[in-house]
Amino acid sequence: MKTFQKFAALFLVLTLCLAFGSPAFAEFNKTSLSGGVFQLNVVHTVEIPSLEEDSYTVWTSAVCFVAGRDSAGSLYLVTDASLAKPDRMFATLGQDFVDLLIKNNVSASLSTLPDLLRVIETNYYLVYEGSLVELATVAQTVSTNVLLLKPNAEIEAPVFSYGYADTYEREDIVHTFALSGTETDGFVSAEDDAYITNWSFTTRQGDIIVPATVEDGYISCTMADLPMDRSSQGSPLFDDNGNVIGLNLYIDNCNQAMALTSSALMAILNQAGISYKVEENIKNTTGLPKEAFLYLGIAAVVIVVLLIVLIILHSRRRKLEEEDLSQLELEANRARAEYARAQSSSQDTGHVRTNDPAKAKAPVRPSAPQYETVTLTILDGPMKGFAMNIEDRATLGRDGEVCNVVFPPEAAPVSRRHCQVTFNRQTGRVLLEDLNSSNGTYFPSGTRIIPGRLYALRPGDRFYLGLPENLVEVRMQ
Repeated sequence: MKTFQKFAALFLVLTLCLAFGSPAFAEFNKTSLSGGVFQLNVVHTVEIPSLEEDSYTVWTSAVCFVAGRDSAGSLYLVTDASLAKPDRMFATLGQDFVDLLIKNNVSASLSTLPDLLRVIETNYYLVYEGSLVELATVAQTVSTNVLLLKPNAEIEAPVFSYGYADTYEREDIVHTFALSGTETDGFVSAEDDAYITNWSFTTRQGDIIVPATVEDGYISCTMADLPMDRSSQGSPLFDDNGNVIGLNLYIDNCNQAMALTSSALMAILNQAGISYKVEENIKNTTGLPKEAFLYLGIAAVVIVVLLIVLIILHSRRRKLEEEDLSQLELEANRARAEYARAQSSSQDTGHVRTNDPAKAKAPVRPSAPQYETVTLTILDGPMKGFAMNIEDRATLGRDGEVCNVVFPPEAAPVSRRHCQVTFNRQTGRVLLEDLNSSNGTYFPSGTRIIPGRLYALRPGDRFYLGLPENLVEVRMQ
């Protein structure tokens, strides 16, 4: 434990050195984005001939940003052109929509969904300062990747400034916007305006994995903590100073977000006759060489790994101690129970019970039972009838990579790694442990076992995962 404390103190000192010795990077300038990032609602009016209702509205949402103004001062917005495609709408609907069609006696699946709908028209709305502004679509002759939109009403909003993406290097920090809030995917009656929602925006941070090149005009980037879904489509990439360096377009097969570079984007705006501001990128530099930060980073990683190893060893030691104590307590309870039964039996047969400790026989500690096989049998639920012999350990859950008793994905109450049963052939002990599952592991009495604590099992003992229907029985021979 003292070694652990020394490493912890050393790690704290190095962390403080890194904090005060590292350069103070400029914080993301959100002020320059005020009023310049909006929610864009793309609303498709569709017909479903298989249903009685004539038309419905289907909506998707994204974020877009102000591109600039034309010579007349009219404001223009730019976003990913794929938002207007019906396949984006189909992807937004998903399985819930298919289930709803099936409920209305329509034979449907995700693959047949495009054949069941007919898009009549597509409209665009802007959620701006709590109100809706209808958008007019500019002819998409400027680029197949970019959609230009013009608000029908006058909007006072700042024009974004642009920085050159091809000056950025690997692992330079960039920022993007993602929608936050609860989205209600699906379809509603065409007369219903329930699809209009006011969402908030969340700033996400990531790193450029593949630098932009002049030839292709694209950035291939992966966001460190940005969910790789459509919530980022049409949103810009920013540097620390709030300058636009790219526009998110789509996600390719490599799970990377493809973005149009600022240089290519500015060329499109030039062709459309839209003015904008250009700012030079200001690099955050210090007098220290990059190698110094590399070595400090490696040292910090090594210390963190050592700390993790020490914590694991310490927790494993405590677990073994608790396991031994719980088993000794269990055996002591059994010995006391056997002794009590022996005393009761001696009284029933007419023997006189003595209180003299010298004459009383000490209870005999029972030897651990030896089992040849220990079998887990699932008695109910989606895995009913499954049986498995335990060699040394069985992990139950929904993750097939770490579990050898794998529940199906629809077994919602079962966690990825739910619980574990171990069989020690030397001691003959069979122990149950909950692995910090979300919905808990229970005995049939309804008692929830404490995560991380080991429980000794006997032949015929039962427990269930999350719900009583996921009932498991332990059979020992």
